[in-house]
Amino acid sequence: MNIDIKAKLIEYLSHIDFLPETIIHWVLTVLAFVCFLPLTIFTRRMILKRAAKKRGQKEWPIYVEAIFGGQQFLLLFAVALYVSLELSPLHPDVKTVLRKIFGVALTLQVGLWVNTLVAVAFARMAERNMAVNAGRATIYKAAAIIARLILFAIIALVALDNLGFNVSGLVAGVGIGGIAVALGVQKILGDVFAAISIMIDQPFVLGDSLTVGDYKGTVENIGIKSTRLRSFSGETILFSNSDLLSSRLKNFSNMRERRLELNISVPHETPYAKLKNIPDTLKNIVSNTKNVRFERAFFKEIGASSYNFEYSYYILQADYDVYAETQQSINLKILENFQTMGIRVANLNQRIVVDSSGEKTIAP
Repeated sequence: MNIDIKAKLIEYLSHIDFLPETIIHWVLTVLAFVCFLPLTIFTRRMILKRAAKKRGQKEWPIYVEAIFGGQQFLLLFAVALYVSLELSPLHPDVKTVLRKIFGVALTLQVGLWVNTLVAVAFARMAERNMAVNAGRATIYKAAAIIARLILFAIIALVALDNLGFNVSGLVAGVGIGGIAVALGVQKILGDVFAAISIMIDQPFVLGDSLTVGDYKGTVENIGIKSTRLRSFSGETILFSNSDLLSSRLKNFSNMRERRLELNISVPHETPYAKLKNIPDTLKNIVSNTKNVRFERAFFKEIGASSYNFEYSYYILQADYDVYAETQQSINLKILENFQTMGIRVANLNQRIVVDSSGEKTIAP
């Protein structure tokens, strides 16, 4: 309320003998509250209405709705109450305390607004880059975490400064005490730095397929302390970032092709004429299979109970389903050709035979 209008209202009301000056000030306080609260509510609604009209056409409505879209009646009530109490006949010391409390509350609220803006902005940048470059999306997520940590530190310092604390001395004290705290939370800090390292070096990004020890899954979330994988069977697998970074992990997402090196054995009874044709048979089967590049096939060794052959080839697609179907197709063709040629695949199971003299021999 304008000071001149306030002075005139006080002067006018002071001529009314039955109203003490204190009551006049409280009347002005109530009037200010009653007028200011609806004004703030109306202003918020108009801003949201304007943003709703531009939704889908412009970028700014997303941020406006993120900030003002929530239920913020208590904030508007507090602002109206503070403004009206400035006109009240409260003691100056009480008003000073109220100003400090309101200053801290407003600092925290502004900090929450900025935090929302940072979160929404980086989330949208990550979303736009996810389909094109998942690594860049991960970097945006790391930048958002760092920016929000810095923001919360600034908010805490400003709030403490409003309350009258010596911030410079506090910062120096925190620097000394931070060493002791760091020792106490060494494991947590290790996970935090590991998260930053993962997001910068990008050994994997969101959506990558990983094998970590005996566990396999797709990266679903990279957090500040842990990374979450969704296993192929559906359950969630959680790793601490420091443990994950120190593990031997396999990332299949950048794979362009799969190499298979396999063995097949035939019994010693197989005739030489058939035996020498096996490498060429394997080569023809693999070479005539779609999406496959043949590497080699040869007679590897004469085993204790079989003749052993080795063959290898590349499947030119990394997709696991294509890999499984292609390998199955090649295996079936090998069995079909071997049956046509009259070649039996060796049974590698062995048994110990003890004769009448007690001598042990190994038989296939």
